[in-house]
Amino acid sequence: MLYDYETASPSLAHHIVELCFPPLSGEGREGLLPFGELFIEERTTWNTPYKFSGKELDEETGYSYFGARYYDPNISIWLSVDPLSDKYPNLSPYSYTSNNPLNVIDPDGRYLFGLFGSTKDQRSAAKSFAADNKGRVVNMHKRNISVFYEVQRTFTGDKPSMDLREQSFARDGSLISQNGEIRVESKTNLDKVGEAMHYPSEIIGAASDFAENYNDMREADWIDADKYFHAKANFEATHRGAGGEKFAELFSGIREMLDYGIKGDPASACAADQQANRYGRKQAHEFKLTDFKEALKEYRPKGLPDEY
Repeated sequence: MLYDYETASPSLAHHIVELCFPPLSGEGREGLLPFGELFIEERTTWNTPYKFSGKELDEETGYSYFGARYYDPNISIWLSVDPLSDKYPNLSPYSYTSNNPLNVIDPDGRYLFGLFGSTKDQRSAAKSFAADNKGRVVNMHKRNISVFYEVQRTFTGDKPSMDLREQSFARDGSLISQNGEIRVESKTNLDKVGEAMHYPSEIIGAASDFAENYNDMREADWIDADKYFHAKANFEATHRGAGGEKFAELFSGIREMLDYGIKGDPASACAADQQANRYGRKQAHEFKLTDFKEALKEYRPKGLPDEY
């Protein structure tokens, strides 16, 4: 509903200036408040039906006709729903200029005209940049218009890990930064909700990863292989997703606490196990699941059968 002020009729601004700041000379004078209410009226013989924003006032009803709908300046609302209200669900379909008449005007009852918003060049550049980079335009009609988009960084499992970046635009449409700015908030709330829905299955899968690696460790019965299987369990669990990684972190921590408090393992041994656990989770963000031998070679003992 924002109006392109760069193609707006000059007479529109002329009407606004004349009605809000009328000349001191002349036969008649009217002063209007920002929402169109009559503030002061001085008349001799001069009269015109074209008043607030240069729109015709119906003297019988006191409403102004803007083209798409009628406006009541006394209560500062439109008398019918905005024809384009579905495009702006966050705004009331009856509010005038989004309740900001000092910075915004509405020429015909459909399109808001932002006096201090984004330029046509900015909007055009943002749309083009978003299309080229599969991004999303935010603050389309505001001065701080920008595009959020993702850039591949490193491997996380079988999917590339992405950095979320924001690109801003100068008034002439040129890029503020060639590479954009990295944003810490790399996921939207919707993304987080979607991930959380997979947590139960990821946790169950991670638990099976730990059980299988424990059985493999006992079956292999290989010298100095325990830390390798600890790291491998964490590596595989982390590849299942955020739920699997969280389970791996918590389960590993609880297990080492029990080993220290109940089994009586020395603190140094528990600390070494925890280091292997963290290493496995870290390597999962840099290597594919199938490359576990290369990823965990620091802990893999020599001669361990290939099946492990």
